[in-house]
Amino acid sequence: MRTFFIFTKKKHPIKVVDNGFSLITFVFGLFWGLNKGLWVPVMINISLLLILRVSSEGFTMGFILISNIFWGFFGKDLLIQKYLKKDYFPQNIVNASSKEKALLLYQEKNKNEVSFNN
Repeated sequence: MRTFFIFTKKKHPIKVVDNGFSLITFVFGLFWGLNKGLWVPVMINISLLLILRVSSEGFTMGFILISNIFWGFFGKDLLIQKYLKKDYFPQNIVNASSKEKALLLYQEKNKNEVSFNN
């Protein structure tokens, strides 16, 4: 079972984000951040990559590995912070085996609420 955070905002789809390390985020790192719209961390990452590329070429692959480890452990936390800044309200914490089941469990508890899958 994994832990999922449920975020809601009026007239917007419900957001479901799981907590913890993500293998997909670890593998795709910077590109995952671009896909999720995490512009500031992505720009910081690209800037550091370019600075290290110019100053010491031997450390580039090491930095990419460190960067992907960072994204794997903290990428979802950055996504949660993005939702909070966009005025999404943390509605519930659900333990489930998948994102879809977490959304169904949340909707079952709140049957009167109309929601959309993201």
